[in-house]
Parts: sequence; structure tokens; C-alpha cells
Amino acid sequence: MSAIETPEGVITMRAPTEVEALTFEDKHRAARRSRSSGEQVTGAVYDNGINELLGCVTSPDRKVLDVDDGWLSLYPGIADRMIAEFRRLGGYNVALQPCPEAIDPQTLGNFGRRALGFAYGEVKLCARRMTWPEYNAFQANQTGENFWASLAAQGKACLLSHQGDEVEKLLLGRPYLAMDLGLKLLDHAMGVAETKAGKSATASSSKTATSTSPPPVS
Repeated sequence: MSAIETPEGVITMRAPTEVEALTFEDKHRAARRSRSSGEQVTGAVYDNGINELLGCVTSPDRKVLDVDDGWLSLYPGIADRMIAEFRRLGGYNVALQPCPEAIDPQTLGNFGRRALGFAYGEVKLCARRMTWPEYNAFQANQTGENFWASLAAQGKACLLSHQGDEVEKLLLGRPYLAMDLGLKLLDHAMGVAETKAGKSATASSSKTATSTSPPPVS
């Protein structure tokens, strides 16, 4: 639970489910994207994920927060603070880090360089890279309205370390993990992840070789 102080009182929120997080992020992304000339955006003004936010409010009653005649009609910017808490409670700020040791020998033998290891907080997981057909299908089928849902589905499809019921257990309490994994796999498919890692390693080696400063104290 999390509490948000407002001039009208305290708003308490629970963590979102995966479905709530996915729906919110896709609606929020669609509502914020650039519009073409003459495009109607009336629905997006209200349907920007606010229902998913309000669904995670445990107190007060959502009617009290109504955007037309409740607290949010007086202080619409409170929604931004609610978004920050919604994401924080869902683990949005937990980074998915490279973790080669998460790849077991059998998986490495079967998939070679296609196997990727990650750490998400205290959890280690292994996934495979997107295939050529998967990458092209993702690019062809995703739209502004289903970007995050498509990424999450791709992330789940590529999981190697968790299968069947294990996937649901893995995602329980971690509603942003599948989205993060899908995004990371997309970066790898585009060569972005390895390029960044290579540049960082090169820069680090260059600094180490030329620096006369002592190493930082840990």
C-alpha cells in the first residue's frame, strides 16, 4: 500500500496486476503520442489509463476522485503522482540487468549465443533471442494501442527458465517484468544492447588505460 497526501485528504493505492499495468501503459502511450492533422482525440482525453489508476485506489472511494466533480476535477495533476506510485508499486523502477550466470550449461549448449541471462532484482531468468519471423511479426502487428501488450507477450514467449505455471508465479507481484523483458529482447534484436555494452566496455578500458587517478573506494 502507498499513501499520497493531497489538499483534500490521503489517497491510498495497491500494486497493479499485470493486466492493469499493461492496459494502463498502452492507453497512456496512445494518449500521449503525436497526432496527425485532423485526427480526433476526444476519447484519449479521458481514456488515458485513468480507470486503471482508479482501480488501484483502496481509499477513498473512486467516486470521490472523479475527474468531473471529484478531487481530480480540482487537482488534475494529482493523477501524475498517482501514476508514479502505480508504477513504483508495480516494480516499474526495477532494472532488468544482464546476468550471464543465469544461463545453465544445458541451455547454453542448446541455444548458444541465442540464450540471454538476466537478473530482475533478486530473480534470475533466462530467455532466447527473438527469431527473424517473430521480430517481423512484432513490427507488423503492434500499433500505438497494443505496443506494451505485444512486447509482454513476446517476452513470455521467449522465456526459457520458466515454463507453464512457473511463468505466472514469476510474474505474480512483478507486473512490469514481461514488458521489460520484451523491450530488452527488442533491443537485442536490433543490436542496440550489445552495441551499448561494447561502447561502455571500450570507454571503460580507455579510461582505465589513460587515467592517473586512483580507483574509487568501494
